[in-house]
Amino acid sequence: ETIDPEITRDAALARIASASIDAIALARAGNFDAADKLIGESLALAKKVGDDGNEAMLRARADELGALRKTLADDRKRYAQIIAEELGLPASDILVEEGDTDTAPYGLGTYASRSTPTAGAAAAMAARKIRAKARKIAAYLLETNEEDLEWSVNKWQVKGAPESAKTIQEIAFAAYTNHPQGLEAGLEATDYYDPPNLTFPFGSYIAVVDIDKGTGQVSIRRFVAVDDCGNIINPMIVDGQIHGGLTMGLAPALYEAIEYDENGNNLAGTFLDYLLPTAVETPAWELAKTVTPSPHHPIGAKGVGESATVGAPPAIANAVVDALWHLGVRPEAGS
Repeated sequence: ETIDPEITRDAALARIASASIDAIALARAGNFDAADKLIGESLALAKKVGDDGNEAMLRARADELGALRKTLADDRKRYAQIIAEELGLPASDILVEEGDTDTAPYGLGTYASRSTPTAGAAAAMAARKIRAKARKIAAYLLETNEEDLEWSVNKWQVKGAPESAKTIQEIAFAAYTNHPQGLEAGLEATDYYDPPNLTFPFGSYIAVVDIDKGTGQVSIRRFVAVDDCGNIINPMIVDGQIHGGLTMGLAPALYEAIEYDENGNNLAGTFLDYLLPTAVETPAWELAKTVTPSPHHPIGAKGVGESATVGAPPAIANAVVDALWHLGVRPEAGS
């Protein structure tokens, strides 16, 4: 399903909220009859806007084993997966070169949840440039026209005659040893990706908290996050990003605060007074996904690193307010 975020992003948010209904029922399940606890719950919807330009440099070669390698100016496993998917190779055959500022092309950084939306897109586009040049070389090697070839997994093959084909590894070697006259040797590409539009990752975050009536201690009873970051490249990395974002959102909601005395002295000058959440304070996050591919991104991907940091704080804070509502507690104006 392709949804234009400029036209229907509100509908997409409504869809993810609808998908959260079961999650809310799940979050409510459990033993809520503790007489010494106040129970509160809240749902927060969050939308994160991101993107900017970036560059990827991709080079292919055939080594003695015929394996194809690429170099890319960043150190991200998902980039290897993107390139592998575009060229039909095992991700283990992709060499991702760490961003050495002596050799890497210019880049703007990893802010705004933009690594996959920009550098990932640049990697995919550079791989497609390589595939396009590989088609010319394959046509020469197979003595046919480019229009008579079709791409199949990791090779260019003659339409209707799949046994007549050249793999990307064979083409990479021929690019330096047996390429058409007039075609520059080598098989490499550089892409400067300039996004035609922003991407709109979004999520729905459901918090259920309890408050100890005697001490006022707030505990996260359940927290369910339903995120949408478009097509997912690496599920484990996405889950890790969401876990980290939720924990970062938990921190300002309940733990991290910089306070000063009447003389302006910082009362939270050490980590004894300024609590960074650890595994002790962090609850067992419960995750779910919807998938709304970005229609203008080369692989339909969106960012995910910061979405949960937007949704978690209001979900937790409003769940606390909900638990104390009968006591007259209300959110502050503008909060």
